[in-house]
Amino acid sequence: MQINKVCSVCDNRIDRYLPLPDFYFKQALKYGYSIEKCVPETGNRIEYSCPVCGAADRERLYAMYLKELFTNAIPDDKFIFLDIAPAKPLQKFINENFTVDYRSLDFLMEDVTYNDNLMNIASIKSNTINYVLCSHVLEHVDNDRKALSEIYRIMKPGASGIVMVPLDLTMQETEEDINATEAEKWKRFGQNDHVRKYSKSDFLQKLESTDFFVTELGINHFGMDKFYANGLIQSSILYTIEKQN
Repeated sequence: MQINKVCSVCDNRIDRYLPLPDFYFKQALKYGYSIEKCVPETGNRIEYSCPVCGAADRERLYAMYLKELFTNAIPDDKFIFLDIAPAKPLQKFINENFTVDYRSLDFLMEDVTYNDNLMNIASIKSNTINYVLCSHVLEHVDNDRKALSEIYRIMKPGASGIVMVPLDLTMQETEEDINATEAEKWKRFGQNDHVRKYSKSDFLQKLESTDFFVTELGINHFGMDKFYANGLIQSSILYTIEKQN
């Protein structure tokens, strides 16, 4: 049976997803970053973005999960969903599909609810947020442990969320340098605004040491058909967190 490719964010049928832009490969070549040696756990360089809505493969993974999560327990408008450094396609998806009190946070973006630094979320009181989405943000901040502690603080007991970072499965330890030059960041971390490159074991340790209960969901949970339809590589993993009561 032929399986159609259908973007879970915009629900459009796709002939093929678009590859990661050449810009990143050119920068890797320019600065000596070994992009070919990096083995991402989640991140399809060949089928990276949806040609209709622009959603990246990781955002299609989130949409799959959020549909599943809220199918039988649709939150009401008092359910506070905090989207940290929101991506436009997913932001639109959440607002169009779920009746939630959607709020967004970013230090630099203008069209967000809160202009706070993730390491000091001064605008949000403790124990008030029902759900948090923090996707590919921690690799940008100077102190990721402080950022995680702030996320934990603002979440209600029993609240849950998604936390994702780019993981390189070849790495045994996380490498970081908040004082690296722009050129060094390109060479060592693969992007000029990253200050660290995560190993999987270290990422999990940081989540668990913050006192989150962590669940890993992959192809065995979602199924091969959904992974194929959304252009996900088979090693892709979704990390969910829960602040226990």
